[in-house]
Amino acid sequence: MSGLLIGAGAAMFLCALWVDSRWRADAPRSADPIKGLIYPHNEHGLITYFTAFQATSTALLFATFLAVFMLGWGFAPKKNFRDQPGRWGMSVRFDIDGSKRALIIAQCFGAICGVAIIRALGPTIVTILIAHGVVLNLG
Repeated sequence: MSGLLIGAGAAMFLCALWVDSRWRADAPRSADPIKGLIYPHNEHGLITYFTAFQATSTALLFATFLAVFMLGWGFAPKKNFRDQPGRWGMSVRFDIDGSKRALIIAQCFGAICGVAIIRALGPTIVTILIAHGVVLNLG
């Protein structure tokens, strides 16, 4: 289960980067209300404008990938858990309890399933949110 979540979270992150870079390349630098490009998207100081669908899609992917990934990491079986002072306060080290090969296979399968779920359900979820007046924007 943890491998599936870790793989799905990683796939969501890569999908978010891909979608964001693809849409950002075609987005105008000034709002175009006629085309619905009114939601500002700030990419390291470069402001472009997205549609409601684009803004909500990228915001959902970026907002959920970390939660899914961390949930999977939290469920991963661990042994020899040790914490020690690190560069940023505390460092955690552990060994995987179980087959590393099985975890890698599960992560790959989770990544494939994650992309399939995003592709199959993502547009529908975003469309339903927008129809109910929910537009998410990273700014």
